[in-house]
Amino acid sequence: MQPAKLTYHAAIRLNQRCTLTPVQFRKMLDEGTTVQLSQQRGGRLVHRLFYSIQDEAWFVAVQDDNDGDVLTTLPLAYFENFHGRVAALNRRKARKLAREMVREMEAKKLEQQKAEEAAREAREAARAKTLEAQACAAAGWRIMVQLHNDGKVTSRNLGRTTADHGEPDSWVQGHPVHSWFRERLDAMCIPVRTLRGVWLERAKNQQTGDVLLENLILNEEEILQFK
Repeated sequence: MQPAKLTYHAAIRLNQRCTLTPVQFRKMLDEGTTVQLSQQRGGRLVHRLFYSIQDEAWFVAVQDDNDGDVLTTLPLAYFENFHGRVAALNRRKARKLAREMVREMEAKKLEQQKAEEAAREAREAARAKTLEAQACAAAGWRIMVQLHNDGKVTSRNLGRTTADHGEPDSWVQGHPVHSWFRERLDAMCIPVRTLRGVWLERAKNQQTGDVLLENLILNEEEILQFK
């Protein structure tokens, strides 16, 4: 049988007699959520019992079994006036099928909502991570040095590099960050001979700053001291 299609007359009767939408109604017919009551002998018309949970009532659809056209929908009482009483077993079965369809639709809707929520959270997490990375890059790296002077070990904060200085893996010899590092040492009156270590900090990331020591700019006096 072809998918259900409502004729103009059937659409009007459905709207007048039942609160099911045409989409819900066609879904019930196409997915077998109805109970076949009878079929005209030698004919194509089938009477299908269905239950509307919203209306808490039974109805009968008259459908062409070949092309799927629905000709009309009838209140159960009207149908019984001409065809006799519908068995209670059929009424219970139709109601059960309708409830199962609703539960299935609600489960699918909930699953879709969860999937959409998970996707939204993933997008927000990715965006937050991107913003954090951008903020970190804009903030630069905080440069900490460890000093050994007069038998004491202390730490000093030289401040942060700028975004123009980029990332440590680009701090090769001749990179501007080495001039900045030397200027910060001189500005804070830190003798090169007291340096024992350098580390970099940004957000939750911490790493050694050996690249700054390896490319440290020295004056002639300091070069002689280190020979």
